[in-house]
Amino acid sequence: EEAVTDGDGGGVDEYFRNSGLVLSADGDSYWAVNGVHPVISKDYTSYYPKSVIKASLSDDSIELRCPFYGSSSSSASEFAGSTVSHELDMEALTFGPDAGATYMYIGDEYNYIYQMQLADCTITKQWDLNDIVGDVSGDKGIEALTYSVDTGYFYAGIQDTSTIHVVSLADYDSCTDTTDCTVTEVDNWSSVNAPSGMFYYAVQQVIYVFMGTTTNGAQYLNAYDVDGTVQCELTIPSSFGIARGDGFFIDENNEYAYIVDSQGPMWDESLGGNLYKVVWDDPCGLGGTGAPTTTPAPTPAPAPTAESENNAATASAPLVATLVSFGL
Repeated sequence: EEAVTDGDGGGVDEYFRNSGLVLSADGDSYWAVNGVHPVISKDYTSYYPKSVIKASLSDDSIELRCPFYGSSSSSASEFAGSTVSHELDMEALTFGPDAGATYMYIGDEYNYIYQMQLADCTITKQWDLNDIVGDVSGDKGIEALTYSVDTGYFYAGIQDTSTIHVVSLADYDSCTDTTDCTVTEVDNWSSVNAPSGMFYYAVQQVIYVFMGTTTNGAQYLNAYDVDGTVQCELTIPSSFGIARGDGFFIDENNEYAYIVDSQGPMWDESLGGNLYKVVWDDPCGLGGTGAPTTTPAPTPAPAPTAESENNAATASAPLVATLVSFGL
């Protein structure tokens, strides 16, 4: 609400529709992005600014707000030293090779990836994936993004095609035209449903792909090898109360998973938050060094309720049992 009060959504969209998440290295804060929705059908440009924020995990207070404006705005943002030449619809967040020491990477539904400096939100580099992604519908491009420290590649999930494009952004330091750095496709593979969030879990060397395909319906979380081989398929039933899952992150201590809900505050039948914290106890049973070994309950648990009224609401542990019991 604080970001919207400060101007997000241009007075048209009254909700901060959290569409991505990474946690700060100290675990005290989180970064989120407002993937504002076309309240007016087919209108994607009346909602500036769209912000990336850093907020406290304990009370949701905003520590840093970074508003961005697309090319149609009279206040178009500066990207990589030049005025941005296209519209903006940032949807996905991930850390990259430096593990969030200096930069974060942002996936945009207009099929760009940006490198953003965490200290001041300066966009320092831009990669154009349109030739790789191909022709996709408006507002249905890059919806999810993650980086694998083991392969050195980024994985961009396309909503319209349910395709994961594996790309190399190798010229971090040598890029001469920072508005159009070189990007190379290494591979691509399909997800079962449209990806809405992704997280590379180095402990298990798999990519968790969250698929919030239907508002207030069942949500899906699958684990894939980096080549697209399915290792696990989990279903989160609608009774849990996630309105539209749009991001997924596991903390570095392997204790908690965070699920982003872009429409949680909009629906009475949802838990009502933009972000839920759940106990992570390896629901797929994939193990790995450092992975928790807690044995989940063998039967479905009742749907939990939010433990606080904050946007960063905490869902109680039974989600994990539900995931395991309903996984196919």
